[in-house]
Formats: sequence, structure tokens, C-alpha cells
Amino acid sequence: MSKNIKEPSQSEEVDLGLILNILINTFQNIYNLVGKFFNKIFLLIVWMFFFFKKNIIILLLAVVIGFIYGTYKQKTKLPIYKHITIIKQNYSTGEALYNDIRYYNELILEKDSVVLGKLLNIEPNKAASIVKFEIESIVTNNQKIKKYDNYLKTLDSVASQMNYEAFKKAAKVCNDTNQRITIKAFKKNIFRDVINTVISRVSEKDYFRSMQKKDLEMYSGLEYNIQQSLKASKDLQNVYKTVLTTNSETENSKTQPTIKIDNTNNITKTREFELYNKDNALRNELVKINRKKQNIQNVIDIISSQENHGTLDNSKHFLGLKLSSKYYYSLQSFLLIIFSLFFIKIISFLNKYKDKV
Repeated sequence: MSKNIKEPSQSEEVDLGLILNILINTFQNIYNLVGKFFNKIFLLIVWMFFFFKKNIIILLLAVVIGFIYGTYKQKTKLPIYKHITIIKQNYSTGEALYNDIRYYNELILEKDSVVLGKLLNIEPNKAASIVKFEIESIVTNNQKIKKYDNYLKTLDSVASQMNYEAFKKAAKVCNDTNQRITIKAFKKNIFRDVINTVISRVSEKDYFRSMQKKDLEMYSGLEYNIQQSLKASKDLQNVYKTVLTTNSETENSKTQPTIKIDNTNNITKTREFELYNKDNALRNELVKINRKKQNIQNVIDIISSQENHGTLDNSKHFLGLKLSSKYYYSLQSFLLIIFSLFFIKIISFLNKYKDKV
């Protein structure tokens, strides 16, 4: 039996040894690479520690100077007031609205308060007090997912391969129904007139007025047709009631001979009940149409708006953080000094490298 057992050949032993060596070398290279990476990270941390230790006085001085300058700016500059309005777009007004706000901001940068005042129907001195217009979509993630799902239902099987992330990048935020408009100005009693003019300038455009008129006429036509159907149905129900009353009187009559058709009363009652159900469905449709008409009475609806005076806003934004002026300038001067010192280090290193070469 032992003679039948095949002994491993020398070539197989060589192959196994070669594979084992390759695996060992691969793991060794990975280990060395990871070790070098963490070693570089450790050296960088040590270098940064000694860098901050060496320049601690300069960095602290920069923070103090920035804090003092920010405090001075906060006390001496004019206060800025902020007004927020949430709107609902009943038509595709997003492109026009965003373009108008972009144009207002361009006029503010050009300090053209005369043209801006004419557009907003306010005095030039009030227009000159406006600092900035901002607009952004306020759609939640759930609403985006629902919108993506509805979008896929309108496409064929090939086009529906677009994933959610690609859809979010391709979608225009200006087309979202709900938008937040923020106005910042030095004067606090101009916001109501300004926001009303901004909305009316878009709402009064001929294209949107024409679309609104067509929709209202369509819904009015549907209302009229349903009302006529209900009127005809009521007349038909009266006929059925008359037939039922006549049949009842005939059955109760004992002096005259009668000819009775089987199930006539039952058929009449069934048809009357069917008409009653159809009338209920038509009335429900009438309610829905009336609601749709109410929803488009305005091209743009104001969902919520602050009082005319707005709120005080002297904060500044840095990398998504909302900071007061003193902390904003402290951080700004701190980073400015760090980048300056890094730049000096890089120049010094390049000069030394040039000399060696």
C-alpha cells in the first residue's frame, strides 16, 4: 500500500517555497510601508510641536492683535441687520428669481444705488444700505429622496440607471419648491418693501402670468363641466324618484288593473344609488380642483417672514463656523502668521537645497 502513495515532486516543493517567499516578502513590504507612514506622521507631529514652541510668542501676539482689531471693528462699524423670508414657488420661477438676486448683488458691488433703488422701488439712500442678498434651497433629505424616486418613475430602464448622488449633482437647487431669501442691510426698516418687490418682480413676468391664467381657466372649465354633470345627475335623480313614486302609487291602487314588470323598482333604486356614488366622486373632485386653484392664486407664496426690522447680525462665517468679529479676526491673524512662517521655512529650505546642488 505504501508503494502506491505518490511522493511530492521536487518541482512542486520549489513552487510552494517560491509562493511562501512571495507572501512573506509581500507582508514584509506592507509592514515596512505602514511603519514608514506612521514614522513620518510621528516626525511631523514632533516637528510641529517644536515649531509652535519656537514661535509661541509670535503666534500669541498675532491672536491678541487680531482680537483687539476685531473688537475695534465690532464697536465702530455700522450694525448689520438680517431679514429671512421663506417662500414657496408654485411655478418654475427659480431661474428668474436666482438671476434677479444675482443682478441685485452685482449692483451692490458696483455701488449703483440709483438703479438698485429703481428696481426695488425704494429711495437710493435705502438701496445703498443693502449689504447683500442670499438665496438657498431648504429641501430636506427625505424630500430629495422622494423627488429622486418620482424622477426615476418618469424614465425608461436605461436612463434610470442614474444613481442618487449623480441626481443630486445634476438637479438644480433653484427648482426646489421652498427657498430661503436672506437680506442684509445697515438700515432695519426696509425689508418688507424690498422682499415684496423682489417677489412681485418675478411674479409679474408675462410668462408666469400667462401660465397662471391658463391654469386658472383650465380649472374653471373643469369646475363648470362637473357642475353641469351634477345638475344633469340631479335632474335624472328626480326622474327616478318620479318613477318610484308612480310605481308605488300604482301598486297601492286597488280600483284599477295594473301591469307589473318584475324588478322595475329594484333596477330604478340601483341606478339611483349609482348616481349618488358618482355625484359624491364628482363633488370630491370639485373640492380638489378648488384646492388647486387656491394653490396657484399667487405665482410665489410667502410661507413665513420676519418683522420689518429684521435682527442684528454682526457675525462672520469661516469654514462653516459662525464667529463674532473679534474671534474671526483672531483666527484670521493666527492662520496668516502660520502660513507666513511656513512660507519662510519653505524658502529657506529651497535656498539650502539650491546651494547643495
